[in-house]
Amino acid sequence: MKRLTFQAKGTKKAVEIHVKTEDLSLFISQFEEYIKANLDFFHGGKFEIIGIESSLDLEQKLSELESKYPITTKVVTRKKFDPTLLNSTNFTNYHLKTIRSGQSITYDGDVVLLGDVNSGGEIRATGSITISGTLRGIAHCGYPNNNQCFIIASKMNSTQLRIGENISSVGSQSFFQKEARIAYLKENEIKITSISEWQKRGE
Repeated sequence: MKRLTFQAKGTKKAVEIHVKTEDLSLFISQFEEYIKANLDFFHGGKFEIIGIESSLDLEQKLSELESKYPITTKVVTRKKFDPTLLNSTNFTNYHLKTIRSGQSITYDGDVVLLGDVNSGGEIRATGSITISGTLRGIAHCGYPNNNQCFIIASKMNSTQLRIGENISSVGSQSFFQKEARIAYLKENEIKITSISEWQKRGE
């Protein structure tokens, strides 16, 4: 498997891209693959590039990506890449795959899954879970007992959700969904709402 030249970390304001290489061409190539893997999911996305020195060449290449894809980028020099974060559960793993029926996969940290979780499949993570496709199976964030996390999916359909030790279920909603949904814990109860509504509430 090709070794990634960066780590992605999701925040409310932007996706932080922590660059681990000085090979600018390789980084740009992999970053573009990351965007193209599921363009609908990153439509209008904001990315902060961290850990690489700003230069005219870098700015030009990022500008070219912005002209090709509906994203915005910003090189943030005040933030430095911390190599100790590589083993931190705060970091986001990203994987391009579909979890099929009978499969159960566990990730250490947050995870962005560029694919679906089919009925009978299960995805677990010690941190939060973001799914760019349809969630039809089981999603368990905060595995086994971390309540400070959330689950996001472009579509949630006939799903069992688990946050830490809390369990809920979702009926068939995908037909009516116009935007991604988020499941989060509030007052020991799993709440499900649209991303825009969640952001308005500031929860």
